[in-house]
Amino acid sequence: MSGLLLLLLTPFSAPLPQKGTAVALDTLYDHYQGSQSYAQLLDRQAQLEWMALAPQAGEGTAFFGGQVEADAVLAAGVGPGFLGSIWADSQATGELEIYVDGADRPALKMSWTDFLHGPLSRANRDGRRCTLPLPFSKSLEVKSTEGGFSYQMEVTRLGEGRSVESVHAEMLSANAAIIQTTDALLKSNAHPTGARVVRGWGAASTLSAYDYTIVGNGVVVWFELKFMNPIPADQRERVLRELRVVISQGTSKEGGRLNPNVLLDVPFGDFFGSGPGLSPHSGRALGVTSEGGFFCRLPIP
Repeated sequence: MSGLLLLLLTPFSAPLPQKGTAVALDTLYDHYQGSQSYAQLLDRQAQLEWMALAPQAGEGTAFFGGQVEADAVLAAGVGPGFLGSIWADSQATGELEIYVDGADRPALKMSWTDFLHGPLSRANRDGRRCTLPLPFSKSLEVKSTEGGFSYQMEVTRLGEGRSVESVHAEMLSANAAIIQTTDALLKSNAHPTGARVVRGWGAASTLSAYDYTIVGNGVVVWFELKFMNPIPADQRERVLRELRVVISQGTSKEGGRLNPNVLLDVPFGDFFGSGPGLSPHSGRALGVTSEGGFFCRLPIP
């Protein structure tokens, strides 16, 4: 296994903060405090720098899933929070109903087909996933008018000292432009605007590793690795297993020598979720493009 050229594109947050882009950690804390606008919730879905922050008191995400039963509660939560992800298989039918703050009538009601083919949605496994955030101030219940298909949902409760306005149709209409912008950003796999971009290229082989070092104080918010030469089909599984992604940070002194602190060391294909073989997919944090690019949006401070 030799001569595998890799291109590394790494947006790196500068110490100077810019709201809505890659920012310093202290500014991130401020950005996600207090009243959260719908634009901030969209920003949270598209740019994952907030994952570099320690969870605050009261913050957490609950996961729901199984078989849909008509008129049964599929997911619920106590606010303030938001419904951040909905997945359903290809048999989804009927209408999706979103109830907030104890109301008897749904704040939103639309067909599963329309919702799962709308903004911030994409094909995922044997169905479709939508990550359009649906906030609630006090409480949330999710129902369906029909059943007989599988689903998964994620409900996030925001930490203490935060608040949101509950979702309604007019809220989505008023934020239609930024919703479309966020949708385009996610579907293009583009790196966050405003981040300082550094690029490097080199060769990885069984004899020598490709090593790229970033010096500074900030957060790596996105990077992509590309094979400049296509991997032969009969070698893909072996190459993606034998190549490894190693991320280290800082140094430690041992026996008079400086050694990197290794954060992770995993097979290339496993890290990007492509194995076995090369299977294109696109998630919020990791993915593989149809052109053979491997991207990561997990923040690395």
